[in-house]
Amino acid sequence: MKSWKEGFWLATFELKVDLWKRIANQILLVCLFSFIVISMFDGYIENNVMGFDIVFLLLFFYSASWALPKAFQYQKISQNTYASPYFTLLNSIPIQRGSVIRSRFIVSFINTVPIQIVILLLLYYFSPEIQNMLTATEYIAFSIIWLGIGLSFGSLLPASDVGDHVTKLGFIMISITFVFFGMLILFLFNVLVSGVVYSTITLATKWPLYSVIFTIIITIVSLKSWIKYAENKVDRMDYFV
Repeated sequence: MKSWKEGFWLATFELKVDLWKRIANQILLVCLFSFIVISMFDGYIENNVMGFDIVFLLLFFYSASWALPKAFQYQKISQNTYASPYFTLLNSIPIQRGSVIRSRFIVSFINTVPIQIVILLLLYYFSPEIQNMLTATEYIAFSIIWLGIGLSFGSLLPASDVGDHVTKLGFIMISITFVFFGMLILFLFNVLVSGVVYSTITLATKWPLYSVIFTIIITIVSLKSWIKYAENKVDRMDYFV
């Protein structure tokens, strides 16, 4: 608990840097994704458009990176080393490492969770189609499922801030592999269960309580796993390679 308190204290300093730029980025993301999600939803339900799944997954997986100012993002800091420059700075001063790592997760969640909640609220308010498919209670379950997905998979970004040693070829191969398997999974979901988002709508309508409980458990386990990964990884990192 002490590490989380100190992590939050560290996060407040970072969040004050370029505060209005961060807020502007968040507003821009809300406007952009709200427009795309709301305008595409009816077509997704009627025609099973896979592009909607891609947009929704980007919102919950990757929006943390877009909301961050450039100086705080994961980037190349030496020939074969990628990391967050701000993390390497904090890691070089006498602060408990666990607190530094937790501050990365706190900042990421503060940057993205409000965006995701607002977009989910706007989707339900402006989409008669989803109002017909889900009651308010079921939509809350649906929203919790997706917020849990965002926290579970989106935590990859703050966990990566500690750094990696990757060659240019390795970076390209990782990117290609990630895109290939991501598209393959989306295709299988699209063929077998009418899409990723549609399958979570089904879970929220048929088993809302069980889905929420399962989501909370998986989110907690995932968060603990990502933090453990980051703590183990930073012990092996040499930032001068």
